[in-house]
Amino acid sequence: MIFHQVLNSYSGNYNARIYHNITCDPHFHGNHELIYNFEGTVQVTVSGNAYTLAPGELILIPPYTVHALVIR
Repeated sequence: MIFHQVLNSYSGNYNARIYHNITCDPHFHGNHELIYNFEGTVQVTVSGNAYTLAPGELILIPPYTVHALVIR
């Protein structure tokens, strides 16, 4: 199921968070999302395409693009 993440869908929103060991189901929101991997691996799915981020890599997700992630 895809859901609208309202928390990240308003003007002027900026968040910086560090996550460990989470899974985020497919969702979308109105703001860009920049995911930077500090360590381990991050599995990101964007519009049905799967990516594995190694430490030091990042991905920019445009607004209203369905994406999901697993951080280990």
